[in-house]
Amino acid sequence: MVRRARAVCDGGWAPLVLRPLAALTAECEAEAASLQPPEGDAALRRAIVERLEAHAQTVAPGSRLRVFGSSSCGLNAAGADLDLTLETPRAMGHTDKVQLVDGLAMILGSRSGWEGVEGVARARVPIVKCVDSDSRIPADISIDNRRARAKTALLASYARCDPRVRTLLFVVKRWAARRAINDPRASFPNSYTWCQLLIAYLQLCSPPVLPSLTSLAGGEWSDAWSADPLLVLPALDEGGDGGGEGEPERAAHELRRDHAAVLEAAAAVAAASRTSQDVGSLLSGFFHFWADWLGEGGSGRGGALAQWWVVCTRIGAPLQQADKAWPEGAAGREWHLFPIEDPVDEDHDLGRVLTPRSLAVLKQELSRAAQTLAEGGTLEQVLREHQ
Repeated sequence: MVRRARAVCDGGWAPLVLRPLAALTAECEAEAASLQPPEGDAALRRAIVERLEAHAQTVAPGSRLRVFGSSSCGLNAAGADLDLTLETPRAMGHTDKVQLVDGLAMILGSRSGWEGVEGVARARVPIVKCVDSDSRIPADISIDNRRARAKTALLASYARCDPRVRTLLFVVKRWAARRAINDPRASFPNSYTWCQLLIAYLQLCSPPVLPSLTSLAGGEWSDAWSADPLLVLPALDEGGDGGGEGEPERAAHELRRDHAAVLEAAAAVAAASRTSQDVGSLLSGFFHFWADWLGEGGSGRGGALAQWWVVCTRIGAPLQQADKAWPEGAAGREWHLFPIEDPVDEDHDLGRVLTPRSLAVLKQELSRAAQTLAEGGTLEQVLREHQ
C-alpha cells in the first residue's frame, strides 16, 4: 500500500510549471514568519498559566496546570488559544470532572481579570473557557487530559526534525483556518488533524521527508518527551529542582537520551530529501495527494482511497479499513468517511467528525488549492479567506 500511496504523490495533476517553485517556497516561508507571535508572548502566556493555576488550587488543592497544544511547542500563531489541562492528585471520573469544571468556572467568574468565563460541562471532554482581559488571549482548561500532552510532544518532535516541517505546519493550519474548514463543531477536522494529514503526506511522499517517530520509539510515545520547557518532564516534577541523583533524575536523563536518538534518526531521513523537495513542491504535493485520496484529484485511478484505507502516522503507512475495528460511537451515529487514526489513541478516528456534506466541502477545498497551484497561482490566492 505504501507504493500505491506514493504513486498518488507522483502523478494525477498537471505539474507546477507556470511559476517557479522557489517563489512558492519563499511565500510559504514569509507567511510562516508573519504568523510568529511577538517577543514576550511566551512569558505572557506563562504568567496567565500561573494566575489560572493559583485559582485552580482553591478548588483542586495539589493539582498542576499543564500546557499542551501549539502554545507549548512553538507552533502557535499570534493570539492563538492557550490549551491547558488541570492534572489532579487522584484519578477522577466524568462526574467528578464535571463538578470540578463547574467549580473552577464559578471561581474565575467571580475574579477580576477574566472575561467570557464558561463551564462547558456536558461536552465529551468538559472544559472551562475564559479570556484574559489584558492580553485578550483565550484559554481552554480541561481536566486530566494527559493524552493531549503526549500528542503535543509527538507533534513538536516532528516539527523539530526538519525546518520545512515547521513552515508547512504553519501554512497548512493557516489555510484550513482561512478556508473555514478547521472547526469540529461545523463537522470539519481540527488543527491537530490537519497536522496529522501533513505528517502522513510527508511520510508517504517520494522520497519521504519523515519516518514514523512512534515506530522509531518502539511503538509508543511518552508525554515526557517534551520539546519545550512549558511541557515539564513528569519525572522532574517529582524530583524537586532536578539537582540530585535519584531515580526520577536518572529516568529523565534516559528519556532525553532516547528522544535525541529518535530525532537524530528522523533528521537523517529528512536530510535525504532536502535537495529534491523544497517547501513549495511539498505544499503543492500535499493538496494534490489528499485531493486524489478523496477521489477529487483527477488522476483517473478511480474511486477514493479513503473508502479502503485508514491514514496512520503511527506506522507511517495506511491501514486497511477492513483490519481496523473502531469502537461504536454514540448510538452508532459516528461516520468513518475519511478515517484518520490518532497516533496516541489508536481507537480514535480523527475524521469521525466529518459528515457527507462536510466531506464534500473538504474535497472541493483540497481540489481548489491543488488546482490553483497547478495553474501557477500564488499562496495568497490559496489562502484567500472563505466568504
